[in-house]
Amino acid sequence: MKKALLSFLLCSCAALPATSFAGNAVLPAVPADYNDDELYLGFNWVFGEGFVPQLELGYRNVEVDVDGDVTGYGLSTSFILNKGFDLLQLKGIAGDEDVQGELGVGYSLQNRSFAGSLGAQGNHVTAGVQYTGGETPFQFYGGVNTVSDYETRSRCPSGTIPINGGSECSFGVPIQTQSPE
Repeated sequence: MKKALLSFLLCSCAALPATSFAGNAVLPAVPADYNDDELYLGFNWVFGEGFVPQLELGYRNVEVDVDGDVTGYGLSTSFILNKGFDLLQLKGIAGDEDVQGELGVGYSLQNRSFAGSLGAQGNHVTAGVQYTGGETPFQFYGGVNTVSDYETRSRCPSGTIPINGGSECSFGVPIQTQSPE
């Protein structure tokens, strides 16, 4: 009888969760806008005056809304490996969480002229066309960088706490069902 009772208690205790929300209403988390800013590094190939490798260092600040629409701006500079620093640009960014269009205006240090760009940014890839003045004013580029896709996010309404990895929300404080050790 003792073995049966002990087995029953062990099985019952093993089935208890570490935290219980009994008696509390559970709500789904609600979608939320958020701001994402990041420094990034890229490696591009520029097609125009040959096949030229270029490093890009930049900063992006974007707002991601509940539908996944992305808007914001970016600042970047490029370094042509065999020539030195070149483009300084301010870029407008618009699109969705997977692909954003970029429209840039700036200055080419190599050509001492106005510069501009029109491109697309995806998950760690970029491509477009840039105007830099000089002998070959229009140049196509493509490359890889550290900019990834954006995710839509959720949050819990005021007065609730996240549960189940943040996908749901509960009123109140979780009740501990196990005694502290």
